[in-house]
This record gives sequence, structure tokens and C-alpha cells, in this order.
Amino acid sequence: MKFLNKEINYKIMLLISGIIGAIAFLLIYGPEVLDVTNDRWLISRAGDLSAHHIGWLYYRDAPWQFPIGLQEGITYPYKFSVVYMDSIPVFALFFKLISPFLPASFQYFGLYGLFTYILQAVLGCILVYNFTKDTKASVIGSVFFTMSSVVIQRMLGHSALAFHPIILLAMICYFNRDNVIKKKRDIVYWSLMLSLACSVQAYFVPMIFAFMTAFYLPELISKEWYKGCIKMAISALITVFVMYVWGYFYGAHKLSEGGLGAFNSNINALFNDQGNSLIASLMGKTASGGIWEAYAYLGVGIFILAAIALCDIVQKGRYKELKKKHIPIVCLVVIFVLVSIVPVIRFGEYTILELKMPQVLERLFGTFRANGRFMWPVMYLVMTGAIVYVICNFKNKALYIMMACLMVQILDLSPACAAQRDRISILTKSEGKISSDIWKELKKKEVFFFYEPVGGPMDVTTALGKYANDHDMVMNDFYTSRKDNEEIAKDKMKERDEILKGNPDKDKLYVFSEMPVEFLSRTTGLYFYEIDGILIGITDKLPDWEEISIQKGIDILPYASLVTSNVKDDSGHHIYRGSAFSANNIKLAEGTYRIEVRGDNLDNAQMDVTANDRSKNMYIENVQKAGEMVSFYISVDNEDDRIEFCCQNTGTGEMLITNLLISADGVFN
Repeated sequence: MKFLNKEINYKIMLLISGIIGAIAFLLIYGPEVLDVTNDRWLISRAGDLSAHHIGWLYYRDAPWQFPIGLQEGITYPYKFSVVYMDSIPVFALFFKLISPFLPASFQYFGLYGLFTYILQAVLGCILVYNFTKDTKASVIGSVFFTMSSVVIQRMLGHSALAFHPIILLAMICYFNRDNVIKKKRDIVYWSLMLSLACSVQAYFVPMIFAFMTAFYLPELISKEWYKGCIKMAISALITVFVMYVWGYFYGAHKLSEGGLGAFNSNINALFNDQGNSLIASLMGKTASGGIWEAYAYLGVGIFILAAIALCDIVQKGRYKELKKKHIPIVCLVVIFVLVSIVPVIRFGEYTILELKMPQVLERLFGTFRANGRFMWPVMYLVMTGAIVYVICNFKNKALYIMMACLMVQILDLSPACAAQRDRISILTKSEGKISSDIWKELKKKEVFFFYEPVGGPMDVTTALGKYANDHDMVMNDFYTSRKDNEEIAKDKMKERDEILKGNPDKDKLYVFSEMPVEFLSRTTGLYFYEIDGILIGITDKLPDWEEISIQKGIDILPYASLVTSNVKDDSGHHIYRGSAFSANNIKLAEGTYRIEVRGDNLDNAQMDVTANDRSKNMYIENVQKAGEMVSFYISVDNEDDRIEFCCQNTGTGEMLITNLLISADGVFN
């Protein structure tokens, strides 16, 4: 290991660390994601990232307007900012500026990932070098930051939240306080960092603001406290202005949805690998599960470095050397931990304390419901402290200790890296939800969702989002963190009423998450089809596609709400052991309908039909039972009734349900 004895030039150090970051990204996620013309992998089951990409597509096509982040067509006719699509606004803006020179199909999430990993490595290297002035050790230390478990978890998933270089920048500025103030660059630096934070993901803003507060704490507690307040106020006002320019405050949506602590952290967050540690798995100690937002795992390599540092501190009594200048960072750690774990304070599975948050505070801080994310700065502060202490206090042994712990760290996090590599590999090879050629004939002006996309299947929502954008169509609703839900809901009700009156819009492609029985039982002027597993309604008849009709009979079981404890067989059919199933909130036009339940061992099936939350019993007639079928008729005399079908297994054997059929003519095809 003679190379460890050679000095490295500072610029070479940064270059090497950047190369390390790039290599790490390519090894974990693969080079396929860097193909900017291929966005198929972003649409096929990519989850949140699919929605983020569609946000960019609509923002790219939107006309330039103010605020500059406004996009339109995703929740037509309402506009909102691209910041609420998590499309990495600063990247979206840059590529929108040069959009005329870009290919028609373009994605930047792979490039963003590569840039983030390079920056994470370089800034991690600078952070370590600022304390140690050791170029070789700083390069090794940079790899620990590159192997950040949270960045691995978030990148190409919820990518905006993987921009942890912004946290490292804040740490570098904080730890170089004297030099920054001496050069009178503090206001500029903090303003730029806060502006960058809100231009990537708003959750980073309070993190950076907390570091800025710790930075100015010596001034805030001095006789000239007002100077610190003025400096912080200037940076805060600049940040608010930048947020205004992006469009954070545009529209009627609520910035705060309440529910602080919906995804809070755990006291054990730094140690909980959530199933991603190879070493913990080999020891049978892996802690799989847990709240995804509470993930801040340090890794066994860092555990060892921290243990070595703590033992040395205790053995040599260095804890007595705690200086006044360290107080702000200690306070910062305590504050981050407390903010991330409230209101329900847990250690592992044990609840220690549950705080009742005042409604005012819950609303005030409700914008940051996933407060478990505020454990991330603690993770990096611990990581930095362990690395720097070992380098500074173990002299010639430090590099060998660092190398050994780094290999342990990489080995420990190898399952997380492998999982991401496998996920991306599957995405790049998978086919999209929309595959039938018939979609080319369905071009309308608007995709109108008759369900809440956030609660609907994302593979359907995002596939239709891409389809709509490709065909210059708008959507009435989509998956976004902030939107005018009340107005969108009103629009859906207005559209429903128009369809029930027989006035559907010929320019709309109606999409349903469950069988639209209410419309099917009436003459609405719509034709209904199931294409690629997606239920649609249009005013045009498709001669070569089988129409869904209540006259022919429809099966609502795949779309019904099943209120029961049940299991499924290998075919996906429902098996009920001494229990019941319930299909509820179904509306039918006035008339008589034949209901048929198919399955096996139905001799002991007890059928009940009620309406309006079981407050009204529906009359059942002509009941016929067989081992594989139960059929009967019901008469609906009020089209506003919300009907519920319930099948109770009164026997001891297993009851298999395969179909719940409804027919207006009494005949099933």
C-alpha cells in the first residue's frame, strides 16, 4: 500500500472523488438511465418517479408565464407550480429553456442522479479535508458520503429528496464560519443555499435554515444580537421571494395539509437498516420494515468508526475538552432529533411518549408532515464526526482503519445497492401499461379521471398521463402533492350529473377505477370498454372492441370494496372461511335486476342486500341456490339509494367467490 504514502494535489483529490461518485452511480443504477431519449423506464411502474417525469413533460409544453414554475394541463383548468410535482424544478427550468434544441422524447433524471452523486462525493471530500487537511484520507472519506443509505434509497425513486449535497454545503459553510464571516460572504452563501433548496425540494429549506441559525447563534446571544437577526431576515426574505417566483403560493391549494408526524422518525433510526444491511442479516439482527420516511441508517462501517472514536474520547478524557464553540452544533443535533421524532416518540416497537400537538402548531408545521426526514442532517453530522476524529487522532493508522471500515460499509450496504440495480433493470425491460393499438383511435382533448388518482393505481394514472401528453390532451386530475382538491371534486360531480342527464362530453375520455355501474344502468350516451385493464367511457362506439353492458351482464367483484378477512386462491379468487364479503356504495337506476354469485360451496351462502349504510333492507325474490351459484332478483325504486351486497358464509367449510354478476335483462353472456 505504498500509494497511501503519496501526497495528492488538492485539485486531483477533488477530481478523484468526483470520479468515485460517478462510478458509484453507474454501478448502482446502470448506464441505461443516462439515455436521455429513453423515458419508457420512467413510466412503467416507476411509482412516484413516473409522476415526477410527467410533471416535467407538461411543464416543458406549458407557455412561459409568471410565476415561472407554472404548468397547466395536469389538473385542467387549474394551474399550479412544477415544484409540487417534485420534478426537480431547477433542472426542469434549465431544460425548458433549451427545450427547442432537445429531442422530442427527453428525460433528465439519469443526468440529475449522476450530477448528484458526483457532487455528493466532492462535497463530502471537501468537508473532511476542511478538518483534516489530509487529501488521501479525504478521498477515502468521500466514499462514505457517496454510499449514503438515504441517497441510495431515494435516488430514481423520489429523486428530489436525494439532493443531499445541499446538506453537505450547509455543513461546510457552518464549519467554516470564521472564514466566511471574515470575507463577508455569509448572507450571500446562506441566501444561495436556501434558494437552491427551495428550487429542488422544499423539505431542505428548514434543514438549511436550522444550520444558518446555528451559524448565527454566537451573534444572536451577543450584545449585537440584532445584526444576526437582520442577516437571517435578509436571507429568509430572499428565499420567500424565490419561492414566490417559482409559484409556491400560486392557486387555491393549501400549503399545509395538517397531520404533523404522519411519517415521523424513530429514536433508533440511525441503527435501523430496514432490511438493507448484509451484516445485520448474516447476524440475524436485521430490522426489516419500519416507516420508510424514518430511514437514516448509518451503516456498520460508520458504527465501527464511531465506536473507535467514542472509546478513544472516553479513554483519554477528551470529553472534557468540549468547547463553547461546539454548543451550537450540539443544540442543532438535539433539535433535529426532537423535531424528527415528535409527536409519537418511539424506540423501535416501543412507544415512549405520545405528545398531543396543539391544532395551531399542527397546521403551522403541517407542510412538513414527513418530519422523519429531519434526521438526515444528524446522520451526516455523526458520519462526519466519526470520520474526522479517526483521521485526526490516529495518525498513521487512520488510513488503514478508514480503508477497513470503508470495505465493511460497502459490504454492509450491498443489499440496498443490489435492490436498486435490480429495480432499475426491471424498469428498463418492462412494458408499459398501455399496449393496445386501439388507444390511437381514442384521441380526445381531455382524460377525465372519475376517481382520485392518489388513491388509484399509479401504473394506470401515470401511463394515461404519458398517453395524454403524447397526444396533446389535458387531464382533470393527477398525482401531485398540492392541488385544489375541493374544486376538482366539484368538477367531477358536475360532470357526473351531466352524464346522468345524457350529456357526456364527446371531447373527453372518461376513466374509472371501478365498474361504473351507476352509468351502465342508465341511458347516458356513453359506450364503456375495458382496454389493457383500464375501464373507459367514450361517446364513440368501437366496432371491433367488446362493449361493457349491464344488459349483457357485468362482473363487479374485481372492482368491489371487500369488507372482510379473506384469502385468495392461485387464480386470485376470494375464499371465505366462515366470513362474508360486501360490495358497497353501488348505485342503480330504477328497475329490476338479476344478481348472480358464482363460486363453489355456496349452499350455505346467506345473501343480504341493503341500502344507504344498511339503513334500508332491499327485497330479494326468486332466490335459487346451487353448490356453484346463488341467484336472485332485486327491485330498485329509488335511484339515489347506495346499495350494498353482502354474502355471509353460514357453514363451516370454505366458500369460494369467483364472480358477482349484475344483469338488467336477467341473462348473462
